[in-house]
Amino acid sequence: MTAETDSPVPLSYHEKMELKAAAFRATRVLPPNLARLISEELNAWENFGYRFGGTGGLKGCIREINQLSPRQLPAESTGIRPGS
Repeated sequence: MTAETDSPVPLSYHEKMELKAAAFRATRVLPPNLARLISEELNAWENFGYRFGGTGGLKGCIREINQLSPRQLPAESTGIRPGS
């Protein structure tokens, strides 16, 4: 093995911002408990700042989150009452 393959590769600024944006978007498009889990995992990757081996699963997760449309929030969680 060479030192090149042994070392983790730092994430670029663009990759970190993709992770941060996907973590935030997850809280808008996924059910609350799943959103918290996925958001925390994506934020952990962004804070850690390195990628290991292939990032296919991580990139796929970001792509899928970006393709989801925002979930409808119940009226009580938005502060808007029906008929007001």
